[in-house]
Amino acid sequence: MRKKAFFLCVFFVFITINYALNVVVDDNRFLDNNGNTRLEMVYQVPYNHLVFERSEYGFEADLDVTISLERDGEIVYEKNFTNKIITHQADKTASNTLYKDKIVLTLSKSVFITKLLFEDPRQEEISEWSKPFEILDRNEIISEIELNKRVVRDTTSYLANLHRNGMLFDVAVDHVVSKKQDGFVLYYELQNIMVNEDNESNLIETITITKDSEVVFTKSSELINKGTNILRLKNIDTKDFSEGMYYITLKIEDKLNSKTAERKDWFVVKEIDSGKYRIFTSLEAEFKLIRYFTSTNSKVWKQLDDFGKAKFIDKFWFTNDPTPGTEKNEFFEIVKERVKIANQRYKTFSEGWETDMGRIYIRHGQPDEIIKENTGINTKYAEKDYEIWKYRLNEQLTYVFIDFQNSKKYKIIYSDNDPKESSLPDWEMFLGEEFDKGILE
Repeated sequence: MRKKAFFLCVFFVFITINYALNVVVDDNRFLDNNGNTRLEMVYQVPYNHLVFERSEYGFEADLDVTISLERDGEIVYEKNFTNKIITHQADKTASNTLYKDKIVLTLSKSVFITKLLFEDPRQEEISEWSKPFEILDRNEIISEIELNKRVVRDTTSYLANLHRNGMLFDVAVDHVVSKKQDGFVLYYELQNIMVNEDNESNLIETITITKDSEVVFTKSSELINKGTNILRLKNIDTKDFSEGMYYITLKIEDKLNSKTAERKDWFVVKEIDSGKYRIFTSLEAEFKLIRYFTSTNSKVWKQLDDFGKAKFIDKFWFTNDPTPGTEKNEFFEIVKERVKIANQRYKTFSEGWETDMGRIYIRHGQPDEIIKENTGINTKYAEKDYEIWKYRLNEQLTYVFIDFQNSKKYKIIYSDNDPKESSLPDWEMFLGEEFDKGILE
């Protein structure tokens, strides 16, 4: 057997991207009438990240959700449920339509670690989210701030969990405001407000928005309301805002007792520019590349017109931008560079990015370890070269490629810990009698 050649690769990981389902969660805390903390978590997932199957109701997808609360390292609460997502439109299953739902928990003690696990049982893809929470002080004046794309009158059962008092709160889960929108709506609750003998409060509400530490908007208003609890909606006009990240500061001054309180939040204004992010001139090639990271059914893709396909591609790159508040999409740039390198390294009869090695390289980057080997003569097949790729820094992935035709066109025959790739039956028989599976560890 030929002497082994080891290639140990040292590199920097600039970003870690979770492609599984792409579930985004937004959380806010409010006080209920008993002074307990009401934790509201709104989550969303694009339709094109789910696997739909035809059913008697149209096209159906499942999203399994597991909620757990941990305190002092012990699980004190756990709940599982399944969301049935149904549409009658085939093209909608491949669209960027967002499925949204809300989970509400009451926390009476601190500190809890809240964990959400999302799973699509049809593709065995998962997404995890966790965050520690402390309960709000019972005397807190301001709740946390919820950002909404719109708040409209709606008494239907659609998105029922997102309703308050007959109004639909379309939460901006990702805190992104499109330039095509005129703005958004802030929702927050005021409680423990002092009132005078006429049961009236006297508050000064100040909202300040900054970008790059410079004030771009500020407004103060006097609030005179009945009662100690107030539900507030505030429209914020962003049509003249440039792209970028902004920070909101909400300040409430209670003039009757001179108490003040503040809450802060953030949002991003971003232009979704159709065609801005393209690696190939062909929409079909772009879709083939995107499928390296998603599970979108090609049959659904074929039902879209060119406009729908372009929008689908735009949404994919936009959704996976790890820093939406900046001009640069790091994810796009990384994939683009990997495609370039794959074409240089792995081109045979096909473009390098379309080969098995090219696909794995584009998905995961440079392996942490490459082992180059040869089957030797002790095999019933002709002597062939093969390579073992190992990823160990962020994931535990292993792949085996073999040059069946001695043409440098390596085919994947084995993968470990990667649900998107499969192994050939009896793959070991291609590697010769001296092959030791221990080398894969």
